[in-house]
Amino acid sequence: MKYSPAGSDVFITAAENENEIVVTVKDSGIGIPPVEINKIFDRYFRVPNTYTKSISGIGLGLYITKSIIKRHEGTIFVESKEGEGSTFKFTLPFYQATNLP
Repeated sequence: MKYSPAGSDVFITAAENENEIVVTVKDSGIGIPPVEINKIFDRYFRVPNTYTKSISGIGLGLYITKSIIKRHEGTIFVESKEGEGSTFKFTLPFYQATNLP
């Protein structure tokens, strides 16, 4: 939300897909330049532009998010167009519970 215009919507959806859950978070923010897309999950990386300089942060949020999702055997990726916002999707597997008390 901090990269979207004030008052704009952020849409969050969840869907079941075979043996996993897919969560999508879509905003209408500043977007990510194509040259930076592969770096946004790196530790301490922040997209360098005039707008992000005025927003607090040290570049750990997406790094930590990816680490947590990866430890739960999930995946995360982003689709984005500069000036049009971003869509983050992550998956987490779910398993049939066995031997429940």
